[in-house]
Amino acid sequence: MKLIIPQDKLKRGLSITERLAGKSTSLPILGSVLLGAKKNFLTIESTDLEFGVKAWFLAKTEKEGTTAVPASLLSNLIRSLPSEPVKIE
Repeated sequence: MKLIIPQDKLKRGLSITERLAGKSTSLPILGSVLLGAKKNFLTIESTDLEFGVKAWFLAKTEKEGTTAVPASLLSNLIRSLPSEPVKIE
């Protein structure tokens, strides 16, 4: 997975999906968001097994792929970055 997206769009998507990512002790993966890079799009998904939310944004995709990242860790990292396009590999 390799893409470039404006930092404000990524921050907005994480703020939407991070709210649903739970703090489940029995299923730690529920505290993560799923990032998916497809042709010209980034999708950000999360679930608590009752509800699910998916946000998608235009992005410059160089290589398609999918990965799960802890929601709070990624959100804190993105907030600390300057307002420049973010490159995710």
